[in-house]
Amino acid sequence: MKVRIKKLHPDAVIPKYASAGDAGMDLVATEFIDADAYGTVGFKTGIALEIPEGYVGLIFPRSSIYKSTGRLANSVGVIDSNYRGEVIVKFDIALPAFITSEYDSKGYEAESYEVGDRVAQLIIMPYPQVEFEEVEDLSDTEGSPSRRAPDMTTSSRLIQFQANTSLREGIQRTWQWYRDHVFVAGGVSAQ
Repeated sequence: MKVRIKKLHPDAVIPKYASAGDAGMDLVATEFIDADAYGTVGFKTGIALEIPEGYVGLIFPRSSIYKSTGRLANSVGVIDSNYRGEVIVKFDIALPAFITSEYDSKGYEAESYEVGDRVAQLIIMPYPQVEFEEVEDLSDTEGSPSRRAPDMTTSSRLIQFQANTSLREGIQRTWQWYRDHVFVAGGVSAQ
């Protein structure tokens, strides 16, 4: 399959498979983008694509991202066939509380991407055009009865929970869990 591509930067690298059997093609950073109002940073790739109709470009993290201080902001990026702008990869900075002088003094080192690095991978694949049919019941599956739409009571409880939980509280709970389970269990003190 041929996909038209345009270089927007002299250092842009045409995505390619690193080895036979790879599903994703590496995207290489050409320019760093400072943090925006949402706290995400990014990298321009210096390329624009003309993905054929009926196909979608999906941007996935590289498998080495676990060593990085960032996580893809969208989890998976979607490039629609009608988009012709530059491919940009955006990252949330992951748990910055881990990156402390004590953390570093224990010999742990978090990596971050730089211009020229492979920062993500691109997969281009076909997708079906879906048409939904609203029904009252769904067919049974093995081990579970058919599911009805949730009642408003369930939805109301979820909304109430979300309203009572702030992002700050969620981050604090996550950090506490890591302190109690990961650092202590692994013999590393986070104190």
